[in-house]
Amino acid sequence: MNEEQKIVRILRLISLLADKPSRTVLELAKVLEVSGNTIYRDVNSLKNIGYQIHTDDRKAYFLYESGSKRTNTFEPQELMLLNQLLGAIEEANPLRESIKKKLYLSSNLVPLAEELADIHHAKIVQRLSVAMDKRTQCRLLRYQSASSDTPRNRLVEPISFSKNNAQVCAYDVEKNELRFYKIKRIEEVEMLNVPFSKEHQENQMDIFGFGFQTGKTILVKLQLSQRAFQLITEEHSEARRYVSKTGTEKQFPYRLVYEAHNVAGIGRFILGLPDEIKVESPNELIEYLKKMTKIYPFS
Repeated sequence: MNEEQKIVRILRLISLLADKPSRTVLELAKVLEVSGNTIYRDVNSLKNIGYQIHTDDRKAYFLYESGSKRTNTFEPQELMLLNQLLGAIEEANPLRESIKKKLYLSSNLVPLAEELADIHHAKIVQRLSVAMDKRTQCRLLRYQSASSDTPRNRLVEPISFSKNNAQVCAYDVEKNELRFYKIKRIEEVEMLNVPFSKEHQENQMDIFGFGFQTGKTILVKLQLSQRAFQLITEEHSEARRYVSKTGTEKQFPYRLVYEAHNVAGIGRFILGLPDEIKVESPNELIEYLKKMTKIYPFS
């Protein structure tokens, strides 16, 4: 991980610690997609430079803010450079070390953490958009797959974004198949002056980010508890239009009906809330859940 990524990670950590509710090491590690040891090191670093970080009864971390705010010590030219942190930062830049020393000294950096994360997201989306418009290949540099511990480059032909620009649907040239890549896991996009190898139709995604690849859709019908309803609409806002209130069962007051492109997306969500969701159909989804519970038993 380069210096730029470490800075962005620390800023995101500050933002998470300042937000409610408090979070355990495992919860922070999951959000930031790093190890627990990395969280411990980052928290200790913040403590060493003056941040008051405490733990509650469940050993969850939170940032204590006193009534007085620390003074922002950045010079105007440093702030200008800070807004461009997600670009290349040369070792020889005379402002670089000064910024590193002052970076964590202001509570004003809490909102800046989200701002910088948004800048990174916007830069990646912008470059992918250019590749889509020009219909040229690009390389996703050091993409971190959830199924692998080792980041690697991916040669792709980007086709479309999910509704919230959280994922990009792209043709993987090496694997000769459509795949979906999370924007936040892309470290950088290298533009290539190579035209698409074939024509691609825009791939419409379902609410879990799966595209129409198999030639069929799967009608999913679920009953949701209040908690399941809240979680699915918070994590996937477009799901709200497929949910109706049944008013027939106290335990499952909501019903979700939508056409999925793959049972894996909704299946994973159900496995995370096994007592909060009742599956009406299809059998394909039920069989997927049975298979996954055998592979990964909960007991």
